[in-house]
Amino acid sequence: MARPCPAVSLPDFSILNHIHRDQLIHLLELLPGKKDLFIDPALMPLLDRITGSSVLKKHEVDKFFKLDGKHVPGGCEQRFFLIRPEESMVKIVADSLNADKACSFRRKCKIIFTPRKLYCCDTILELEGVYGGKRCFHRRFFPLLHHNTIWSWCETASL
Repeated sequence: MARPCPAVSLPDFSILNHIHRDQLIHLLELLPGKKDLFIDPALMPLLDRITGSSVLKKHEVDKFFKLDGKHVPGGCEQRFFLIRPEESMVKIVADSLNADKACSFRRKCKIIFTPRKLYCCDTILELEGVYGGKRCFHRRFFPLLHHNTIWSWCETASL
């Protein structure tokens, strides 16, 4: 006669969410004062999963935008870009920075690459004429959650 299988406890993924939220808060605090946050559209669902707009507002994010290639004139004097290291995303950021430069508007800017910054990102920024004036960081945000299989497993585990 077969015995029933013992219940398997799944790992607690909320701990990962807390770690990622703390990392994001630390990065937001690197730029003190009001700032605009531009987010790669592919990272929006993951960002919604780890933090809400109230947490972003508490850390002086005035407005947040989906990075879609349209230049946003005006806004805060500080911009914070959270993107994946893809050529198209880096080009969109460079175009936005060049549009500000063409209007003689100087902004403080930080670019966060997740999960890492690639050499080609620096090359694109240099070719576009914005390299060096902007601080670039790389953080291992969502290290597991980038992979679709693990992401779907995380969702079923949290049910």
